[in-house]
Amino acid sequence: VHVKNKIDYLMHYIKIASNKKGIIYTLTINTAKKLYDSLMEKNINVGLYHGRLSSYEKKEVQEYFTRGKLNLIICTNAFGMGIDIPDIRYVIEYELPSSIEDFSQQTGRASRDGKYAEAIILFNKDDIRTSEFFINNIEKPNLTDKQLKTIKVQRFIKLDKMISLCLSKKCIHQKIANYFGVKHSGKCGMCSNCKKKV
Repeated sequence: VHVKNKIDYLMHYIKIASNKKGIIYTLTINTAKKLYDSLMEKNINVGLYHGRLSSYEKKEVQEYFTRGKLNLIICTNAFGMGIDIPDIRYVIEYELPSSIEDFSQQTGRASRDGKYAEAIILFNKDDIRTSEFFINNIEKPNLTDKQLKTIKVQRFIKLDKMISLCLSKKCIHQKIANYFGVKHSGKCGMCSNCKKKV
């Protein structure tokens, strides 16, 4: 979804999906904290999960979310490993994911029970700068300059494919399937692009 005001979009979406379990992913801890504070100010019951929390804090938030004491969690990619919650109904990428792999992994946490769920990217071209900043500032002291350059080039290629996915007017499921070497008819009938054509 191309949006200028992400908070407004989120507030509208969360209001409609208030009784459903969801995850909002951000690229940085600072963004996660700011978004968490914004939603808390609007009296939305939400949890926060990121890599700098203590083990106890992480466990507590995860348990609240699993047991349904929280329906919504804002997190970085630190959240998700080993988590198998069947009834997550939506995953929102608040910022552009760095790669289709990241997007697939994170959105794959929804609909583990096989029921309908939504995956949404709040795409804003300003997000591209954030991803580019991370790539340009990779620090790998054990690597040579040539090795580091190779890693950066590979990550820029992955980012370009992610941007292409967001800008595409073709079936999103087909683009993702093709990316992973799987054939797809291009008529999923479920993604935003296919629904526009119906």
